[in-house]
Amino acid sequence: MRARGTQLLVMTALVSACSLPGGGAVPWSQEEGDKVASWTQAEDRPWIEEAMPIDQAVLASEADREAWLEEVPGGAGDDESFDALRGVDLSENFIVIGGYGRCTEESAVTVSGDDDVTFEVRTEDEETNCEWMPYTIDAWSVPLEATGGAAPDEVGQED
Repeated sequence: MRARGTQLLVMTALVSACSLPGGGAVPWSQEEGDKVASWTQAEDRPWIEEAMPIDQAVLASEADREAWLEEVPGGAGDDESFDALRGVDLSENFIVIGGYGRCTEESAVTVSGDDDVTFEVRTEDEETNCEWMPYTIDAWSVPLEATGGAAPDEVGQED
């Protein structure tokens, strides 16, 4: 019995040694959600040029979603290409919107802890040199359970 207690103590010490300075736990980050919509200059959407660059946005209520759609230049928010955004159930999800120049880049949404939400832009091929990087706006539906049941007030961006 004493040997088992010693093993537990050693394991606890090893796990503690993996903590960050100051006693914090090792941070974690996990991809969450599904991309529900994407709009790009490459699809001849003139409103994007008027809107770019956009700030990342969190849409947590029907009022948030409608306000964002009303701000889309030229009334484009009424377009059927926004139907998927309108279809997100905001009682179980929130929406993260971010924009970026796209060549080989892709976006993702990650959650660290219960409330640190980041819109990430990842380069798939850093060797590719693009002549044009059409501005792209992606919308992600993220389950509220990923953030402990509440939508964040803001979202960070990582390039």
